[in-house]
Amino acid sequence: MKKAYIMEGVETIDAYAFRYFSNLEEVYLPSTLKNLGEYSFERCRKLSKISIPTGVNKIPFSCFSDCSGLKEVVLSDTVDEFGGFCFAGCTSLDKLVLFPLIKSIPANSIAHCPNLQIYSDSISISHEEDEPEEGYDITKNFISYSVKDLLDMISEIQENYKDIFSKKELNKVILDEVHKLHFI
Repeated sequence: MKKAYIMEGVETIDAYAFRYFSNLEEVYLPSTLKNLGEYSFERCRKLSKISIPTGVNKIPFSCFSDCSGLKEVVLSDTVDEFGGFCFAGCTSLDKLVLFPLIKSIPANSIAHCPNLQIYSDSISISHEEDEPEEGYDITKNFISYSVKDLLDMISEIQENYKDIFSKKELNKVILDEVHKLHFI
């Protein structure tokens, strides 16, 4: 199957529904959709673009993981939660626009996306899915950092401030809009 047109009126795509459909290139999701299931499009390696309709609030666990041909994701402004590994392994994904409802995403949700540019007005990338306050906050008016750039910045900060990172009471590092570091 190369194309999937989900009919209007459908509200849920079940877990595993299109998993391993390696030839799937195009999917039309209806405006009535409210829920995507875990692993629902995992390893659809020829899928190149997906538009998430208004009404969907969560991109669940591994929903689009290993969709290596996925280049573009268009999220509705109602999406407010990313499950773990939801876009992990999407090696062609190069642009993700996050709306204000998304305050934090687990780092593993975008793991192995080497070319990804994240566009957001405020985002926290968390290394502990259940504890976003333990992540790295990067806030700037409409930031654009690749995941590789973020990891490089974190490594450089850790190297330059070894004595601070060795302290057990350090909970958070914040890089503000003028690239000023705050250690909390």
